[in-house]
Amino acid sequence: MNQSPQAAPLPTVAAQALAVLMDLGTATRRQIVERSGMSFPTATLALQELIDRDLVTQSGKLQGPRGRATLAYRLAGRAGWVLGLGVDATDVRARAVALDGTELSTAEIAFERDTPPAQTARFAADLASRLRSDLRSRGEVRAVALAVNTYVPRSFDTPGVNAPNALALCSGFAQHAGLPPSTSLLIENDVNAAAMAEHANGQMVGHNYAVYLQFGLGVGAGLFVEGQLVRGAFGTAGEIGSFPDHWIGPGGAVPTPGELERAVGSRGLLERARPAWTHGEEELCVANVMARAEEPALAEVLAVQAQGVSRVIHAVMCLLDPSVVVLGGELAQFAAFTRPVLGNFRALSSLARLVVSTKGLIAPAEGAALVALDHARAQMLGPTHHRTVPDPTTWT
Repeated sequence: MNQSPQAAPLPTVAAQALAVLMDLGTATRRQIVERSGMSFPTATLALQELIDRDLVTQSGKLQGPRGRATLAYRLAGRAGWVLGLGVDATDVRARAVALDGTELSTAEIAFERDTPPAQTARFAADLASRLRSDLRSRGEVRAVALAVNTYVPRSFDTPGVNAPNALALCSGFAQHAGLPPSTSLLIENDVNAAAMAEHANGQMVGHNYAVYLQFGLGVGAGLFVEGQLVRGAFGTAGEIGSFPDHWIGPGGAVPTPGELERAVGSRGLLERARPAWTHGEEELCVANVMARAEEPALAEVLAVQAQGVSRVIHAVMCLLDPSVVVLGGELAQFAAFTRPVLGNFRALSSLARLVVSTKGLIAPAEGAALVALDHARAQMLGPTHHRTVPDPTTWT
């Protein structure tokens, strides 16, 4: 894929000073010296370099340890920003953040289910264009990351890779978004992105072995081992939606793609609920089934759903032995789903914890913003930056 041209690299000391400001938001020269180990004269030169490049500006004065007011510095207003887009089956959610991680804006656009990937890409591009216009006073977007509800390869250039939906989403977005050549475009699986958000500042913080499980139209797992996201050799790690629905019985040796996803995801739930649905023209959808969960027939349907999901959780736990499992996705937004799943889990007497994500459906967009931020910082800071997302899938 095409490579984005980049500005001349920062000198090492300037990159070190900028890294401190990205971490702290606002810092004095003393704080930069203490955090980086450089001398005061070197810090002065580094800050001037960053000011000359419109990356840093003075932000008034702070009270020093001896009561003296001292100059403070922060990222310049036009230093740039990054954008994460969570692309789902019926909507695109966006989260824009500054280079210090401060949230700048969120937005959302909805569309019909079964919208073709090319049209979905246009919706995502329109949303990105709207945010670029709204945030033009913040400078240009430095990186955009898409978190998509489909398989994402480690590289689109790998021989034999078959990822038509991811390819259509990326190429369509790149075509219609009108991003400048200097802006990087990255792509990640939505479940992996949500797992990154949970591991950065959610229910998985501090857990070296952790699993994020998404149950909705799609079913997937985001896996952390020794504190690192596991993507696998080709990007298919965590694609549990393609597990077989049964291990012995009818069918061939190779399971049908998406077999487990159709069984324990929202489609399977609605198929089982259809015979029990007695509400005429009222739409049979997840929200309405959950709202009527006390009806005996629908309660039985949800009990069967919870049993299947609980078995999936148990299988993943046996494979990875995590200390925490986080439930997310569309179904996890409803207590009528999570309550029996949590009850089944307690019966396992596991040492691990099973918890429900509190991030809601914004989690993939939040994780995508983290991917974009990590990439932008790596490009700006060079070796000074320790990447949290090594080798992301890059379009440009």
